[in-house]
Amino acid sequence: MKSNSAFNTEKSYVNFLIGNKEINNPAPVTGLYQEVLLTLKNQWEIPGDMITIREKDGWIILDGEVPWSFQRDAANSAIQDLPSVKGVINNLYVVSQARDDKDKFLLEAAISNSSILRNLELQVSVTDREITLGGSVPTELEKNEAERIAWTIPGIWIVDNEIVTAK
Repeated sequence: MKSNSAFNTEKSYVNFLIGNKEINNPAPVTGLYQEVLLTLKNQWEIPGDMITIREKDGWIILDGEVPWSFQRDAANSAIQDLPSVKGVINNLYVVSQARDDKDKFLLEAAISNSSILRNLELQVSVTDREITLGGSVPTELEKNEAERIAWTIPGIWIVDNEIVTAK
């Protein structure tokens, strides 16, 4: 669970984690707060234990991390049209839960399982959610196949295909 301790707890703010029993709220959870909370709880695609909600003068501020971009967008869409909401400040960050070493291992295993690529010497590096492919291959077919395989790794945002073709 994420901690609320980093957030402002002035009386004008209500802080809570959707999935957390420990609610830190100087004001009762009623009205707009309750409406936002219930709306987000009813959205299956939104991981409630990863989002902190604050409210100030009708503005809803979302903080936290989610594994996928669609979850960030879904949280925003779910509450932006509520009648009492003046606006939404979406500070949710998309953070992949996979580690670079794991992603690199998965990609190298997939490349070695490919009948097209297994005998080629390709370089693979993974940093955050970005894969960089390097090396040289005989044709565009191998280059495109390496990129296609790279995109199958969960949580990857960018594939930088720097593979050079001989033809």
